[in-house]
Order: sequence, then structure tokens, then C-alpha cells
Amino acid sequence: METIPQDIVDSIWDEALDTPPEETQEKVQALFNSQPAIAAYLLYVEEEMMPPEERGVILMIGYCLLKAMLPEGSDPRIVTQEDIEDAEKKNLEMMESLEGTELDWMNQGVGFIKNYRQGPLLGSVLEALMEGNEDTTDDTRDYIGMVWLSMKAVIDCLDR
Repeated sequence: METIPQDIVDSIWDEALDTPPEETQEKVQALFNSQPAIAAYLLYVEEEMMPPEERGVILMIGYCLLKAMLPEGSDPRIVTQEDIEDAEKKNLEMMESLEGTELDWMNQGVGFIKNYRQGPLLGSVLEALMEGNEDTTDDTRDYIGMVWLSMKAVIDCLDR
């Protein structure tokens, strides 16, 4: 799959934010019906990793990921639970290989996003997760990092 340009990513994000809640539910359901393993995974991530007051963010991010990576009229490969587990495992191995201080890790992460084929999309996911959490505690950074890796796993599966 080609890199999804930043302007496309931005327009999908803007559309999602501008859609009235009653229409959003319908659109989200249609996209999730096309990728049931991803839908189940996103619900799991939201329930297990997100604080109750922030729930809903993962489903919106998931909707944007699917909308960006599954253009209308395309015939996508259906992602399986095994695909997601494999992507998660690879991402955790990648994170374990990073060394240094937190600042070193952040610098490596920025470089990683720039070199990642779907960098614009992955960077937008990080921005969405960090919104309102700029002055975070270590606990908040931990769950945001884990959620970000989970969203990267979804992108990896769809980008095959």
C-alpha cells in the first residue's frame, strides 16, 4: 500500500470530528462490520487500557484508520486475530530493542514515525492520544504508549 498523505489523513480526521454523533455510530458500525477482528481488538484496547473518562477515543481513531486504509470500493483482505497478535508481538519486540533514557526513546520514536511507511497516519494517532495529555504523569504515558502500539498493530495489519 502507498503512504497515505498527510492531507488525506487530516481530511479524514476533520470529517470524523465534524460528523454528528448519530451519523458517526452508523459509519463506525459499517466499517467495523467489514473488519470484525479489528473491531473486537479496538473494543478490547479501549476497555482494558483506557481510563473510563477517555473511552470513545479508540473507536474514533479506529474509524479514522479504517476509513483511511480501506477506501470505498476497495476489496480489502480481512484481518484476522492471528494477524493482530503477530503485529503486536513484532511491535513489542521492537520496543524492547530500544535503549537509553526516556528522551532517547522519544527521539527514536520521532525518527521511527518519519521513516514508517504510514508515518502521517501513525503521527496523527499519537497526536489524538496526546491531546489533553501534554502534561502527563508516568502512568498516563505508559497507557498512551501501549495504546499507540496497539493502534500501530492495526495499521501494520491493514498495510500488508
